[in-house]
Amino acid sequence: MKVFFDTNVLIDAFSNRDELSVFSEQCYLLVLSKQIKGYISSNQLMTFYYVFSKFTNKEFAFESLNQIINHFEVVPFSKFNVLHSIENNYFDIEDGAQDDCAKEFCCDFIITRNTKDFINSKNKVCTPKEFLELYSAFQNS
Repeated sequence: MKVFFDTNVLIDAFSNRDELSVFSEQCYLLVLSKQIKGYISSNQLMTFYYVFSKFTNKEFAFESLNQIINHFEVVPFSKFNVLHSIENNYFDIEDGAQDDCAKEFCCDFIITRNTKDFINSKNKVCTPKEFLELYSAFQNS
């Protein structure tokens, strides 16, 4: 199963910033254990590093970034993804471009804390908690 991770889910998985972070961490652990294949776009690497280094410190942010690079499929992010985002009237251009990347690489789901930002999505979008519930049901069927 291919799952595209929004940046906010990765930040949650590494930061434990609130009570919902545990679901993001569990999704991340599914990637580490190779039960699912995690995808992110190349531009998310820099966004993750920049934002996460503000929460923690540069060394921990760099180590976390290295883990992501080693365990996730990093897919290219191009001007065409941005143009598709604009053409599809995404309010948040970055989310629209990520949606396009997920479609381009045949991801089964996008997990994000901000599902409302993916209203026009061509993909199945859910929160980390919702994904874990679906994954558990799929495993038990």
